[in-house]
Amino acid sequence: MTKPIGQSDNEWLLSEIAPHAAEVRRWLCKRFPTVADVDEIIQDGYVRVLDRQRKSPIAQPKAFLFAVCRNLAIDYLRKHKVVYFEKLGEHLDDPVLSTDAEGIQNQLSKKEHQEIMMEAINQLPDRCRKIFLLRKVEGLPLKKIAQRLGISTKTVEVQISIGLKKCKVFFAKYVKEIG
Repeated sequence: MTKPIGQSDNEWLLSEIAPHAAEVRRWLCKRFPTVADVDEIIQDGYVRVLDRQRKSPIAQPKAFLFAVCRNLAIDYLRKHKVVYFEKLGEHLDDPVLSTDAEGIQNQLSKKEHQEIMMEAINQLPDRCRKIFLLRKVEGLPLKKIAQRLGISTKTVEVQISIGLKKCKVFFAKYVKEIG
């Protein structure tokens, strides 16, 4: 919606953009669970939306806000990809993820292993993937994950176990294919 004449930028932001903050926050947390500071992305989104509105009217402010925040989240993940892979790499030597006595590390370069690990993780069911990443990448304790997601610690344990098993099966299939 275009800004009415005489309406300040702050009034426009409060009436057209701010009401969608909770919805965009939920959407970002669900779609990008590894983004550390969703509120910062939303604030940056407000700034970009307002800058764009000052240049020319935005026909669909809500849709534009979602698109801007999506792009900011993707940029965040790109910038933090190296750190993300470094943290993930800490867990690649986990014996649970080894497929045989030699282990997958001996057969693949570290970069290939990371790529395969990401492929395996991306194929996990949504909740399982989110829990797995919170534990294995962010290193959160089980209790904290349970509190954050509003589930029991036992559910967290089960989901991590499922994630590990599925990743191990994925690795085994991959090694067999290249074998």
